[in-house]
Amino acid sequence: MKNSYTSISERRREIVRFVREHGEANVEILVKAFDTSPATIRRDLVNLNKMGMIHREFGKVKAVQTSPEDYNNDKNQKIEDIKNELAKIAANFIEEDSTIFINSSSAAGKVAKYLKNKRVNIVTNNIKVAFKEHHPQSTIVLTGGEVRLPKEALIGSYTVDFIDKIKSDIAVIGCYGLSIENGLTTPILAEAKINNLMVKNATKKVIAIADYRKLGNVANFKSAEATEVDYLITDSFADRKIIADLEKIGVTVIQINI
Repeated sequence: MKNSYTSISERRREIVRFVREHGEANVEILVKAFDTSPATIRRDLVNLNKMGMIHREFGKVKAVQTSPEDYNNDKNQKIEDIKNELAKIAANFIEEDSTIFINSSSAAGKVAKYLKNKRVNIVTNNIKVAFKEHHPQSTIVLTGGEVRLPKEALIGSYTVDFIDKIKSDIAVIGCYGLSIENGLTTPILAEAKINNLMVKNATKKVIAIADYRKLGNVANFKSAEATEVDYLITDSFADRKIIADLEKIGVTVIQINI
């Protein structure tokens, strides 16, 4: 028998699919389509809106694109809000005077703005990090390399050689996907090796930042094994089974309420 969490998750996925297929909907239409109460549908819509899956306006709802392919654009403000909250929590795990790797992920890059009151050393291939506000005694080191646009990530053999010569205390890694079987993955081959070196050259802890869309998702190129992640910072909408499986292999999972 399906548990209530699974049933709720499946219904919400079906609601999003229904709205995408029909362009828009409202509570009355969804009540009839899913044979459930208006109160249940309203709760579903409130949560789907927080997840950035739908947009509510004038009593109607429309679907919003939230696929992991969009993980570096800022058009979906709800997703950006979630990533900001995850970044804020991740920053709490970083001690003053630490040396930190931050990869090219937009979520990982957001951590830097929550470190402005801490004196740290940041080594990153994420150009946007350099333009954040930092503690006046912090050191920000860009790896150098080829600039990949529009993401503004530094990649290539020069970047790899640079990272290979450095040890950090902490690696903060955002990803396209995270699963038990495939670990941390990215669709960009050139970034996979850089991410891998950041993970391997972090001497104290690896912090993965992944919103609910990323858990269970898989891209072509592996950055690290799931067992190499010490902490996962995610949100309350993340799949509970995947979280339980990650905890079984020793990952400490921090979920924040959205």
